[in-house]
Amino acid sequence: SPGNGEVNGTLSSGSTDSTGSDESGEVNDIHFTEVVTDPQQDWSDTTGGDAIAFDSIVGTGTVGTTDEWIEIKNGRDETVDLTLWRLEMLDGTDAAELFSSSSASFVFFDGGDINNFQPDEFLVIGNPSGDLKNEVTLQLFDGSDFLVDELVIDDANASGISDESYQLTDDGNWGMGEATVGF
Repeated sequence: SPGNGEVNGTLSSGSTDSTGSDESGEVNDIHFTEVVTDPQQDWSDTTGGDAIAFDSIVGTGTVGTTDEWIEIKNGRDETVDLTLWRLEMLDGTDAAELFSSSSASFVFFDGGDINNFQPDEFLVIGNPSGDLKNEVTLQLFDGSDFLVDELVIDDANASGISDESYQLTDDGNWGMGEATVGF
């Protein structure tokens, strides 16, 4: 569990609740699913892995801020063009990731790309701009500057691999657990 043994965070998108659902019970179209702000493993695969950064086979190299990542899911029934989308990370050292001109690693887990984010596909944004703090607000905006999703994390400090990830669980709650990149 994180630093003080408690997990605190909220998810919002317009009128959504912590399950990523709106008031009618509909699942949020595109939403955050997992975040690693305090990496415990070599997710950027600098040495000893399969030479593919931010996939399920981690490297054995030095762990640092380049191993941070954010995962989102396309819950829509159609592909989405992310070209003009952006991710804002608000943590006191605020940074933004413009999807069209990003220096981050984008890993699509079902054959998609920036122009074609596939239905039910996961996207990992590895080594995003800045240095993610353990207390951070993530905001995902579409090409029209509409706030698609927001996640407020109050404490994502990890003590080991077993609580490295702040994640949306199967029961619709957020908590710390072992990272499940791309799932």
